[in-house]
Amino acid sequence: TLPDTTVFYPYQQLINAGVGGILTANLHYTTPTGKQPLPANIAQLYISEIIKKKLSYQGLLFTEVPLLQDWVDKPRPGETEALAIQVGNDVLIDPLNLSATVRTLK
Repeated sequence: TLPDTTVFYPYQQLINAGVGGILTANLHYTTPTGKQPLPANIAQLYISEIIKKKLSYQGLLFTEVPLLQDWVDKPRPGETEALAIQVGNDVLIDPLNLSATVRTLK
């Protein structure tokens, strides 16, 4: 079940207007289970199900890797970046170890 997306109304309006990119790093939401808010940029439910499917977004999703490091406990180089790509982000801003990311994704 998807969370209530009425809070995403401004994003839907931007998408309808044809915005080409959305920075997901500054968005947070509470999951349907009601646990603590998650950063949207590492939540597959948010990225894949809400932004891409429910809101029908076809543009690029950007995320800032250094901000992710504060939220994600991924000790090996490239794991945080790989997680960001795996949940559906398209562009990594300021990746910390791009070559390790490519190896992790292979």
